[in-house]
Amino acid sequence: MINEYTDKEDRQVKLFKLTASGDKTLKKAKQQVLKVAAMLTQDLTEDDNQF
Repeated sequence: MINEYTDKEDRQVKLFKLTASGDKTLKKAKQQVLKVAAMLTQDLTEDDNQF
């Protein structure tokens, strides 16, 4: 799900990039987090929901 690369200028630095599979998984997870956040905040007032 993640590809790791070594920086060409600084070999101590590691770079990471999501694969297509990783991107798909991240999008699914984000949708689930947003659903749970909506459920947790549905009964809050508008003022309380600003936090």
